[in-house]
Amino acid sequence: MKKSFEEKFDCYSEEDGSVWGINWRSSHYKRMGDIIAIIRPFLKQQHLRVLEAGCATGDMTELILRQIKDLEVYDAFDISKKAVSICEEKGLNSKCRWFVGDLADLQLDRKYDFIICCDVIYYLSAYQQKKCLDNFYEHLECGGRLFVCVPYDKKEVRRLEKARGRFTIEHKQMGFLWLWCKIEFAILKYYNKMNKRGAAKILRKVITNHKLAEYCVWINRKVFPNKYSHMYMLLKKE
Repeated sequence: MKKSFEEKFDCYSEEDGSVWGINWRSSHYKRMGDIIAIIRPFLKQQHLRVLEAGCATGDMTELILRQIKDLEVYDAFDISKKAVSICEEKGLNSKCRWFVGDLADLQLDRKYDFIICCDVIYYLSAYQQKKCLDNFYEHLECGGRLFVCVPYDKKEVRRLEKARGRFTIEHKQMGFLWLWCKIEFAILKYYNKMNKRGAAKILRKVITNHKLAEYCVWINRKVFPNKYSHMYMLLKKE
């Protein structure tokens, strides 16, 4: 699995980002905006110690750091050495500590007030998820929070809720990007096959159109209210 993730960052560029296009696709910006809206209140406390599990190339990290006023430490890791090296090159914050780590066998050396784990834990087996969440629980301060985001799937949601162990569910919310992700993904397939000129520029404008993404979210809520793109869960250690 580690090799496959490494390959996903081999073709990284400032223009197109990783193979997922996290740093430019409007669906990712909308999803990250939804995440920030949920976790913003918990980023305001003093002497905050944060762990980001699965930081990729640091796009989400940048948004989170903008919300923190009193940061003590920000630890962030990814399974890909390439992704971590890209984060280090960005020089986001002097208090950031980047390292290579595997969720399935994670070694931590401190406790945190907040742990953020977006779009990575669903790659693990049920046993590994339980082990990972127990590890997070042990490395959170009492009253600390864990934020988890996964692509929506009924089986995945049930598995995650079962694996949460001693955590209390403080907030659960669904994302309504299902329709836009379908459209965006179809366009992205053609965009990736083109030479990035002419028609490709038009396709890119569609994919990066935030107003169009918002309109599709509105349609999703009205016409497809039971079609979700992601599940956001805020867990608390009592």
